[in-house]
Amino acid sequence: MVDRIRLPGRRAVLLPAGRQSSGRHLSAVSVPERHHHLTTTSVTFAATYPVSASALFEAASAYNMRIITGKTWMDRNAPPQLLDTPESAYADSRELIRRWHGRGRNLYAITPRFAITSTFEELRLAGRLHAEYPSTYVHTHLSETRAEVQCHVA
Repeated sequence: MVDRIRLPGRRAVLLPAGRQSSGRHLSAVSVPERHHHLTTTSVTFAATYPVSASALFEAASAYNMRIITGKTWMDRNAPPQLLDTPESAYADSRELIRRWHGRGRNLYAITPRFAITSTFEELRLAGRLHAEYPSTYVHTHLSETRAEVQCHVA
């Protein structure tokens, strides 16, 4: 079962319907494929589940691949099973930073997906977390279409 997400001005994106295990499966497939194509460094969106970020870090570590990733933050405008809260995103990411950032070639990216899927409070907490851990990265998707900008402004 999948959920279809359609953002303004974009084609639909299919996501596994609320399956936390999907992050582990995708990591098991995507990291070896990147290694096969001689990728040495990857900046990657994980899912909203902490297990997906951990799975990416584990898989990349097995190949000695540098990866910059983190749990994606989304607290609105997505299927309910993919949503977090500002507080849970902050707490989950802080724990993941403590566990993975700087371990081997792993680097953590605080990852609010983008303004349409993150409230101001979630973006504020992402900034706070980065201030607490300034060696982390911040990875987000910028609005690329006029429809996305209008959706955010509205």
